[in-house]
Amino acid sequence: MGSEATELGLKFKPKVAGYILGVRFYKGPKNTGTHTASLWTKNGNKLATVKFENETSSGWQQANFAQPVAVAANTVYVVSYYAPAGSYSEDKSYFTSSGVDSGPLRALMDGEAGANGVFKYNKSGFPFRNGRGSNYWIDVVFNTAPTLTSTNVSLASEESEVSQLAAPSVRESVSRQAPDASREPSLSCSPAIVRAGESFRCAVALRGPAGGEERRFSIDTPSSDVLLPSRIRMRPGQSTAFFVGTILDSASDPVLKISASDGEFRSETAISVLAAGTPSLEAPETTIMRPGDTARFTVAAADPLGLPVRSGASKLPEGAAFNPESGSFEWTPAAGQEGRHELAFEAVNSANQSSSKSVFATVAQPLPVLDSSSLAACSPRAIATLRGTWLTAEKTAAADPRGRATQLGGAIVKVNGSPVQLLAASPDRIDFICPDLAPGEQLSIDVETRHGRSAAVTAIQQEASPAILPAYGQEESQGRIRLSESSLLAAPRDYRETGDPALPGDLVEISATGLGNLAQSGKLSVSIGGRQAEVESIAHSETEPATLSIRVRVPADAMVGDAVPVEISVTGSNDRVFRSNIVTMAIEARND
Repeated sequence: MGSEATELGLKFKPKVAGYILGVRFYKGPKNTGTHTASLWTKNGNKLATVKFENETSSGWQQANFAQPVAVAANTVYVVSYYAPAGSYSEDKSYFTSSGVDSGPLRALMDGEAGANGVFKYNKSGFPFRNGRGSNYWIDVVFNTAPTLTSTNVSLASEESEVSQLAAPSVRESVSRQAPDASREPSLSCSPAIVRAGESFRCAVALRGPAGGEERRFSIDTPSSDVLLPSRIRMRPGQSTAFFVGTILDSASDPVLKISASDGEFRSETAISVLAAGTPSLEAPETTIMRPGDTARFTVAAADPLGLPVRSGASKLPEGAAFNPESGSFEWTPAAGQEGRHELAFEAVNSANQSSSKSVFATVAQPLPVLDSSSLAACSPRAIATLRGTWLTAEKTAAADPRGRATQLGGAIVKVNGSPVQLLAASPDRIDFICPDLAPGEQLSIDVETRHGRSAAVTAIQQEASPAILPAYGQEESQGRIRLSESSLLAAPRDYRETGDPALPGDLVEISATGLGNLAQSGKLSVSIGGRQAEVESIAHSETEPATLSIRVRVPADAMVGDAVPVEISVTGSNDRVFRSNIVTMAIEARND
C-alpha cells in the first residue's frame, strides 16, 4: 500500500467475445479522493473511462461506462483505476505463480503477457510499470451481451447486478470499388533504431496526390512494448499525416512491427529497439510529511532483459526501513528530523549494471509556506498560481473547475484580507482568480489552513497579465489550443488520442487568461510560428472561469511541426505591451 497518487492496473483476457460494462475496485478507508477507472488495449489505447460517484467509505465500489465496450475473445486488455491519495489495497506477488480464471474471464499470471499488477506513479495514465504480480483488487464487469447481468474477473466476490443498457450501434456494410493504386499509403518511422524509453515519429504518406476526402487509418502492432494511437485521420487536402510512438522502458522485443490500414490498403514498417542497458527503477519523486506521520511507498526495480535484479538503499534517515525483496520503504520521522532528506535507491542486475534514483522527502510542521518567487503578475479576473509547501490542510488535491469555491482542501487564499475564488489546490500549488482591483494597487496575498497562516507575498496589480493556459495531460509546453468546434487539441497524435494537428487556414481556439479590461480593446495580437494570425473573435468561456477563448485562423504560410511556438500580446495604456508565455501547437502541411 503506497501513499502516493498511483494508477493501478490488471491485465485480463476474455475467453469469449463480449462487453465490458464497468469496473469495480476494493476501497479501504484511507483510499480517499476522486477515483476514475479506464479500460485500455494492451498497447495503451484508452477504450473508455468513468468516474466513480456516491462512493462508500470502504468496500467494493462500482462504476459503469456510459456505453458497454465490446471486447474480443483471447485478446489482452488492461483495466485500471486512479487512486489520487494512494493508500490502495495490494497483495504483493499475487499473480506471480498463477492467474485467476472465473468463467469466461482470466486475470493473467505475471509474465503471461508481460508484467501483471502494472502501475504508474503520480499522474493518471496508462499503467505500464512492473508491479511484480501485485493484485490491487480491481475487477471488470463483463457479460456476453450489453446488459448488466455480469461475470466479474472475480478475485474476491461473485456478486452480480441486473440493469438493462442500450445495445451498441451497428455499422452497415458499404460496397467498394476496385482499389485505386494512387491511394495506397506508405508507412515509415524515424529514427529506425530507438532506445527503450524513447519516442519516434511515423509518417503515413499517400503514393499519389492528396485526395478530397477524409481518410482514417488504424494503427496496430503485435508488440506490447510500444504505445501508439489506435487510429489517425488524414484530412482533405493532405497526403501525409504523422503520429508519435513511445517505447516502454522495459521493452525487450528487438524489432517492433507497426502497420497502418484504412480497410482498403495496409502498409507495414519495422523499427529496431535497443533495450535499456541498465535496470529500470520506479519511485515517487517527492514526498512530504509531518513528524509522526508515516510515509510508505514502493521502489520497483526490473531488468529489460529479464536478468535477476537486486535493489538497495542508502542515505536513509534514522528510523527508516527498506525491504530489498519487496521494494517497500517505510519511515515515521520523529520530532527533530524536520528538513529535506534525500533518499537514495539503487538497482543492480546480475551483469553488475546499475541504475539509481533519489526521492526527496520533506519533513515539516504543516504550516503553509509560500514561495515568494512563484507568483506571476495579477490582473483583473486573471488566473494566478501560488507555489510552496503545506498549502492545503491535507496531502490530497482538490479542484473546483467552475471557480465557485473560496476554500479547497482546507485552504483559503486571501488578497488584501479578502478570500478569493479557487480553481485547484494541492500541497505544493494553488490556482486562484485574481480580484477585480485597479491597476497599480498593492496586493498582499497569503494562504490560511487550520494549521495556520503563511507569511504574505506581495505584488502589484497589473493592467494585464496575459497567459496561454497549458493543455491537460500533455507536455508542459503544449498550449490549450483546440481545433474549432472540436475537443481535440492542436497537438501531435500519440497514444493519448487527444491531439490532431491543425492545418494552415484552420480556425483554432486558444484558451487564455489575464487580458483584464483590454480583451475587447482591439489591441490583441497572436503570433503562430512568427506569423501574425487573424483574430476572428474573443469570448468568455462558458465552462472555464476567468478564461477567454480567442478564435484565430492559422496563417497560410505558418511553419509546420509538432512544436510550433504561439504567443499572444496586448497593448495597454501608454502603449505598454504585455506578452504572454510561449506555448506550442502542432501544425501539418496541406498538400493540395
